[in-house]
Amino acid sequence: MTNLYFLEGDNHILLDMQIKDILKENNLPEDILVTMDMMEKNISEATLYLDTYGFFNETKVLYCKDASFLTASPSIEINHDIDALTKYIENPNPDNILIIACSKGDSKKKIVKLLKEKAKYITVSCDLSDYVKNKCTGYKINQDTIKYLLEATGNDIDRISNELDKLLNYKLDNKEITKNDIDLIVIKKIDNNIFDLIDAIISKNKEKSLMIYENMINYGEDIIRIFIALSNQIRLIYQVKVLRNLSNDEIADILKVKNPKQVVALRFKIDKYKESDLLKYLHKLSIMDEEIKCGKSVDKIIFPMFIASL
Repeated sequence: MTNLYFLEGDNHILLDMQIKDILKENNLPEDILVTMDMMEKNISEATLYLDTYGFFNETKVLYCKDASFLTASPSIEINHDIDALTKYIENPNPDNILIIACSKGDSKKKIVKLLKEKAKYITVSCDLSDYVKNKCTGYKINQDTIKYLLEATGNDIDRISNELDKLLNYKLDNKEITKNDIDLIVIKKIDNNIFDLIDAIISKNKEKSLMIYENMINYGEDIIRIFIALSNQIRLIYQVKVLRNLSNDEIADILKVKNPKQVVALRFKIDKYKESDLLKYLHKLSIMDEEIKCGKSVDKIIFPMFIASL
């Protein structure tokens, strides 16, 4: 049995998965795990817990999460007893397991060097595609659909996990997840949503425009941020359309676009839009923005009213 584990990672989902793997490799049940938050507890409480024998002398597994005192930017709320941790690492209780985790240990600190030397050191990360496949065990989902889901969620594992839970529940009957299901269920990253919203607005699809807008609001997007993102993307599409005879690098330089690949992506979209439509909606959005800032319109209803006028 390994008695010491040092985990580096900043995603609670991946850390939880790693801890479950640690319990499995030591043939221990999940309900044996005790968690201490190092933003609230002193590490000395952890070492005392591990050095205290239980009534039945059962194995103790202690997970010390958010150990920021090991990082280059420690929390100043608690003055952790590093000496107590050092002594424990040098002579750990052979019957118990200590798992300590932080986002990124400061390699200059002696305690971090000691942990990496004495403990089983694990950098906690994963291939997102494999994560989706594993979470979708028992369901059909192809690689193109997985890629589509990752793009829709911005490769954010927290969002991937949340949206997958909804998808798995939605497709509980036939157990096959498609791109259409993702379009229907998944709330996309704002950048993806903006292009969908532009397409819906310019095609005058009121129902789809309102659905996309409401999804963004329900996910916590700020109304003003949606306005700004929508205006910026319509303006950029218009500018690329006007400058389309130039090279991608030239357009990127003129428009101060940091990544020329963004220009390449926009080139595939510009033929879908008329310059007159782009200018018309830019003008409408600027008026709406001014009305909100001047208090002439209520921000929560102005965009639905704009959609209704399409």
